[in-house]
Amino acid sequence: MDERTQGAWIIHHTDKLQDMKYAANDYENINLAGKCGLLLSSLAASEEMSISHKRLKTLGKAANINLKTRDASYFR
Repeated sequence: MDERTQGAWIIHHTDKLQDMKYAANDYENINLAGKCGLLLSSLAASEEMSISHKRLKTLGKAANINLKTRDASYFR
């Protein structure tokens, strides 16, 4: 599977995991990877060379990244 297809697969399955109440805990690595992919996609959509901390936090929330986890400590 090429990288682009793999990335789309991860984001697709992250979206499916959001609809499942308990499965997200069992697949937390795929879930976080997909959320980060959504965040990176949002960042890449902009032509800005830098991004404010406030905008990063907003995009992180939009990607449904839990800002209380240690994995998202850079959003604080």
